[in-house]
Amino acid sequence: MELRRCGGVFLFLIDKQFRFETIKNGGNTPCHQTINSIFTLCNQNKTMCMTEKPQIKLSETVVLIDAAFLNFVITDMKAYFEAHLQRSLQEIDLSALAIYLTLDAGIAEGDNDVQFIFVYDKDSDRLVHCQPSDLKEELNGVAFRCPYGEYSFAGVSSEGMVSREELFMDILAIISDSAEVKKMIVVSFNEEYGDRVSAALDEVKKKEVIQLRMNEPENTLEYKWDMLAFSVMQAMGIRAEEL
Repeated sequence: MELRRCGGVFLFLIDKQFRFETIKNGGNTPCHQTINSIFTLCNQNKTMCMTEKPQIKLSETVVLIDAAFLNFVITDMKAYFEAHLQRSLQEIDLSALAIYLTLDAGIAEGDNDVQFIFVYDKDSDRLVHCQPSDLKEELNGVAFRCPYGEYSFAGVSSEGMVSREELFMDILAIISDSAEVKKMIVVSFNEEYGDRVSAALDEVKKKEVIQLRMNEPENTLEYKWDMLAFSVMQAMGIRAEEL
Protein backbone atom coordinates (compact mmCIF):
# COMPACT_ATOMS: atom_id res chain seq x y z
CA MET A 1 0.00 0.00 0.00
CA GLU A 2 1.35 3.39 -1.04
CA LEU A 3 0.65 6.57 0.92
CA ARG A 4 0.49 9.89 -0.88
CA ARG A 5 -0.47 13.32 0.30
CA CYS A 6 -2.62 15.75 -1.67
CA GLY A 7 -2.87 19.16 0.00
CA GLY A 8 -4.18 18.44 3.49
CA VAL A 9 -5.50 15.01 2.53
CA PHE A 10 -3.63 11.71 2.68
CA LEU A 11 -4.34 9.46 -0.29
CA PHE A 12 -3.86 5.76 0.41
CA LEU A 13 -3.23 3.93 -2.85
CA ILE A 14 -3.94 0.23 -2.49
CA ASP A 15 -1.93 -1.82 -4.95
CA LYS A 16 -3.45 -5.18 -4.05
CA GLN A 17 -6.86 -6.55 -4.97
CA PHE A 18 -8.46 -8.53 -2.16
CA ARG A 19 -10.41 -11.65 -3.00
CA PHE A 20 -14.10 -11.91 -2.18
CA GLU A 21 -15.11 -15.31 -0.82
CA THR A 22 -18.48 -16.76 0.12
CA ILE A 23 -19.24 -16.54 3.83
CA LYS A 24 -19.58 -19.94 5.47
CA ASN A 25 -22.09 -20.31 8.29
CA GLY A 26 -20.51 -20.86 11.65
CA GLY A 27 -17.64 -18.45 11.11
CA ASN A 28 -17.01 -15.17 12.85
CA THR A 29 -18.75 -13.12 10.18
CA PRO A 30 -22.49 -12.43 10.65
CA CYS A 31 -24.48 -14.29 8.01
CA HIS A 32 -26.18 -12.17 5.35
CA GLN A 33 -29.13 -14.59 5.35
CA THR A 34 -30.14 -13.29 8.79
CA ILE A 35 -30.55 -9.79 7.38
CA ASN A 36 -32.51 -10.93 4.35
CA SER A 37 -34.77 -13.22 6.38
CA ILE A 38 -35.66 -10.38 8.76
CA PHE A 39 -36.76 -8.11 5.94
CA THR A 40 -38.65 -10.92 4.21
CA LEU A 41 -40.55 -11.29 7.48
CA CYS A 42 -41.13 -7.54 7.59
CA ASN A 43 -42.54 -7.67 4.09
CA GLN A 44 -45.01 -10.32 5.19
CA ASN A 45 -45.96 -8.55 8.42
CA LYS A 46 -45.27 -4.82 8.19
CA THR A 47 -47.33 -4.08 11.32
CA MET A 48 -45.07 -6.32 13.42
CA CYS A 49 -41.96 -4.60 12.10
CA MET A 50 -43.36 -1.17 12.86
CA THR A 51 -43.97 -2.05 16.51
CA GLU A 52 -41.19 -4.56 17.24
CA LYS A 53 -37.58 -4.01 16.24
CA PRO A 54 -36.15 -7.24 14.76
CA GLN A 55 -32.91 -8.57 16.19
CA ILE A 56 -30.15 -8.93 13.59
CA LYS A 57 -26.62 -10.17 14.19
CA LEU A 58 -24.44 -7.17 13.40
CA SER A 59 -20.73 -6.40 13.51
CA GLU A 60 -18.98 -3.83 15.70
CA THR A 61 -18.53 -1.64 12.61
CA VAL A 62 -21.42 -1.36 10.15
CA VAL A 63 -21.34 0.58 6.87
CA LEU A 64 -24.84 1.32 5.55
CA ILE A 65 -24.92 2.47 1.92
CA ASP A 66 -27.73 3.56 -0.38
CA ALA A 67 -26.61 1.94 -3.64
CA ALA A 68 -28.59 4.41 -5.77
CA PHE A 69 -26.69 7.31 -4.23
CA LEU A 70 -23.31 5.63 -4.64
CA ASN A 71 -24.14 4.99 -8.31
CA PHE A 72 -25.14 8.63 -8.74
CA VAL A 73 -21.87 9.83 -7.22
CA ILE A 74 -19.66 7.46 -9.21
CA THR A 75 -21.37 8.30 -12.51
CA ASP A 76 -21.15 12.04 -11.90
CA MET A 77 -17.53 12.01 -10.72
CA LYS A 78 -16.37 9.73 -13.54
CA ALA A 79 -17.85 12.04 -16.17
CA TYR A 80 -16.37 15.14 -14.54
CA PHE A 81 -12.85 13.86 -13.94
CA GLU A 82 -12.49 12.12 -17.30
CA ALA A 83 -13.31 15.44 -18.97
CA HIS A 84 -11.08 17.39 -16.57
CA LEU A 85 -8.09 15.04 -16.71
CA GLN A 86 -8.51 14.16 -20.39
CA ARG A 87 -8.09 10.44 -19.74
CA SER A 88 -10.26 7.45 -18.97
CA LEU A 89 -10.53 6.28 -15.38
CA GLN A 90 -10.17 2.70 -14.23
CA GLU A 91 -13.03 0.52 -13.08
CA ILE A 92 -13.37 0.62 -9.29
CA ASP A 93 -12.06 -2.35 -7.33
CA LEU A 94 -14.79 -2.58 -4.70
CA SER A 95 -12.44 -4.07 -2.11
CA ALA A 96 -10.23 -0.98 -2.42
CA LEU A 97 -13.22 1.39 -2.24
CA ALA A 98 -14.48 -0.40 0.88
CA ILE A 99 -11.11 0.05 2.58
CA TYR A 100 -10.89 3.71 1.57
CA LEU A 101 -14.34 4.38 3.01
CA THR A 102 -13.42 2.86 6.36
CA LEU A 103 -10.04 4.63 6.44
CA ASP A 104 -11.78 7.96 5.95
CA ALA A 105 -14.06 6.97 8.83
CA GLY A 106 -11.04 6.42 11.06
CA ILE A 107 -10.63 2.65 11.17
CA ALA A 108 -7.24 1.42 12.34
CA GLU A 109 -5.23 -1.55 11.15
CA GLY A 110 -6.12 -4.69 13.09
CA ASP A 111 -8.58 -7.54 13.44
CA ASN A 112 -11.73 -5.50 12.84
CA ASP A 113 -15.09 -6.97 11.89
CA VAL A 114 -16.67 -4.66 9.31
CA GLN A 115 -20.09 -5.28 7.79
CA PHE A 116 -21.28 -3.51 4.62
CA ILE A 117 -25.03 -3.39 4.02
CA PHE A 118 -26.21 -2.10 0.63
CA VAL A 119 -29.83 -1.01 0.27
CA TYR A 120 -30.99 -1.09 -3.34
CA ASP A 121 -34.07 -1.11 -5.58
CA LYS A 122 -34.72 -2.49 -9.06
CA ASP A 123 -32.81 0.41 -10.63
CA SER A 124 -29.71 0.11 -8.45
CA ASP A 125 -29.07 -3.63 -8.06
CA ARG A 126 -25.68 -3.26 -9.75
CA LEU A 127 -22.92 -0.85 -8.74
CA VAL A 128 -21.82 1.14 -11.79
CA HIS A 129 -18.17 1.01 -12.90
CA CYS A 130 -17.34 -1.39 -10.02
CA GLN A 131 -15.91 -4.90 -9.86
CA PRO A 132 -17.61 -6.91 -8.49
CA SER A 133 -20.90 -5.09 -9.04
CA ASP A 134 -23.97 -7.35 -8.77
CA LEU A 135 -25.55 -6.78 -5.34
CA LYS A 136 -27.78 -9.83 -5.65
CA GLU A 137 -25.36 -12.40 -7.02
CA GLU A 138 -21.78 -11.25 -6.36
CA LEU A 139 -21.95 -9.08 -3.25
CA ASN A 140 -24.45 -10.86 -1.03
CA GLY A 141 -22.92 -13.11 1.60
CA VAL A 142 -19.28 -12.62 0.63
CA ALA A 143 -16.27 -11.25 2.49
CA PHE A 144 -12.58 -10.51 2.12
CA ARG A 145 -9.73 -10.17 4.59
CA CYS A 146 -7.20 -7.34 4.56
CA PRO A 147 -4.83 -5.69 7.07
CA TYR A 148 -7.83 -3.85 8.53
CA GLY A 149 -9.81 -7.00 9.32
CA GLU A 150 -12.64 -8.93 7.72
CA TYR A 151 -15.05 -7.01 5.49
CA SER A 152 -18.38 -8.75 4.85
CA PHE A 153 -21.11 -7.72 2.40
CA ALA A 154 -24.88 -8.05 2.23
CA GLY A 155 -27.43 -6.55 -0.14
CA VAL A 156 -31.03 -5.86 0.85
CA SER A 157 -33.59 -5.10 -1.84
CA SER A 158 -36.61 -2.87 -1.30
CA GLU A 159 -38.39 -4.28 -4.35
CA GLY A 160 -41.85 -5.59 -3.49
CA MET A 161 -41.57 -4.36 0.08
CA VAL A 162 -41.30 -0.63 0.74
CA SER A 163 -39.50 2.28 -0.90
CA ARG A 164 -35.71 2.33 -0.88
CA GLU A 165 -35.89 5.33 1.46
CA GLU A 166 -38.12 3.55 3.98
CA LEU A 167 -35.98 0.42 3.92
CA PHE A 168 -32.84 2.48 4.47
CA MET A 169 -34.43 4.25 7.43
CA ASP A 170 -35.67 0.94 8.89
CA ILE A 171 -32.20 -0.61 8.73
CA LEU A 172 -30.65 2.58 10.09
CA ALA A 173 -32.97 2.35 13.11
CA ILE A 174 -32.03 -1.28 13.72
CA ILE A 175 -28.31 -0.50 13.52
CA SER A 176 -28.75 2.48 15.84
CA ASP A 177 -30.49 0.32 18.44
CA SER A 178 -28.05 -2.60 18.26
CA ALA A 179 -25.85 -3.02 21.33
CA GLU A 180 -23.32 -4.91 19.17
CA VAL A 181 -22.58 -1.95 16.91
CA LYS A 182 -19.91 0.46 18.14
CA LYS A 183 -19.21 2.39 14.92
CA MET A 184 -21.75 3.41 12.26
CA ILE A 185 -20.66 4.64 8.83
CA VAL A 186 -23.59 6.01 6.83
CA VAL A 187 -23.80 6.83 3.12
CA SER A 188 -27.35 8.06 2.49
CA PHE A 189 -29.11 9.78 -0.43
CA ASN A 190 -29.32 13.15 1.29
CA GLU A 191 -30.92 14.88 -1.68
CA GLU A 192 -33.89 12.54 -1.24
CA TYR A 193 -34.20 12.06 2.53
CA GLY A 194 -31.23 13.73 4.19
CA ASP A 195 -33.27 15.55 6.83
CA ARG A 196 -34.67 12.25 8.12
CA VAL A 197 -31.21 10.72 8.33
CA SER A 198 -29.74 13.72 10.14
CA ALA A 199 -32.57 13.70 12.67
CA ALA A 200 -32.12 9.97 13.27
CA LEU A 201 -28.33 10.19 13.64
CA ASP A 202 -28.60 13.13 16.03
CA GLU A 203 -30.45 10.78 18.40
CA VAL A 204 -27.83 8.02 18.35
CA LYS A 205 -25.99 7.75 21.66
CA LYS A 206 -22.99 5.71 22.83
CA LYS A 207 -21.84 4.94 19.28
CA GLU A 208 -19.31 6.53 16.97
CA VAL A 209 -21.25 7.88 14.00
CA ILE A 210 -19.63 9.02 10.75
CA GLN A 211 -21.62 10.18 7.75
CA LEU A 212 -19.85 10.24 4.38
CA ARG A 213 -21.46 12.87 2.15
CA MET A 214 -20.84 14.99 -0.95
CA ASN A 215 -21.40 18.44 0.52
CA GLU A 216 -20.95 20.27 3.78
CA PRO A 217 -23.97 20.18 6.11
CA GLU A 218 -26.01 23.37 6.31
CA ASN A 219 -26.47 23.02 10.06
CA THR A 220 -24.26 21.86 12.92
CA LEU A 221 -24.44 18.10 13.35
CA GLU A 222 -24.22 16.05 16.54
CA TYR A 223 -22.03 13.47 14.80
CA LYS A 224 -18.92 13.34 12.62
CA TRP A 225 -18.93 13.65 8.87
CA ASP A 226 -16.40 13.49 6.05
CA MET A 227 -16.34 13.86 2.28
CA LEU A 228 -17.28 10.77 0.27
CA ALA A 229 -15.55 12.15 -2.82
CA PHE A 230 -12.03 11.44 -1.51
CA SER A 231 -12.62 7.68 -1.29
CA VAL A 232 -14.22 7.51 -4.73
CA MET A 233 -11.39 9.54 -6.30
CA GLN A 234 -8.79 7.18 -4.87
CA ALA A 235 -10.70 4.10 -6.03
CA MET A 236 -10.89 5.57 -9.55
CA GLY A 237 -7.10 5.82 -9.64
CA ILE A 238 -6.90 9.60 -9.60
CA ARG A 239 -3.35 10.52 -8.63
CA ALA A 240 -2.47 13.23 -6.14
CA GLU A 241 -0.36 15.16 -8.64
CA GLU A 242 -3.32 15.38 -11.03
CA LEU A 243 -5.40 17.43 -8.61
